[in-house]
Amino acid sequence: MAKADIDKSKQELIEELSELRERLAGRDGAGQLKARSRRVPLEAEIELIADFDLLQATGINISDTGIAFESAQPLFFEMRFRHQGRLHHQRARLVWMKSGQQGQSRLGLEFCRLPQRPEI
Repeated sequence: MAKADIDKSKQELIEELSELRERLAGRDGAGQLKARSRRVPLEAEIELIADFDLLQATGINISDTGIAFESAQPLFFEMRFRHQGRLHHQRARLVWMKSGQQGQSRLGLEFCRLPQRPEI
């Protein structure tokens, strides 16, 4: 079960903040800059299928307006989209999510290898 920030020691909070800064700066644990894949604009309709039925999570906090939780389980999705005239079928895991001001959601997914499908 995750500790609430209020229950963490000063040292734990400093270490957590340091790790977060390194991630945001794009650095690995040794302080070296990580290579980042080149991003290119994509205008495509994407079909997503969530690859989970029941998600186990641990609560972090709750308020009158919402709840925060974390899960040790990765959230996988299957997706299809057209790019450069070709149909792509990908499997990916959710790595970040952000809500927009007009209620939309922006998600970042990291591609994974698709499992081999059995021959019929």
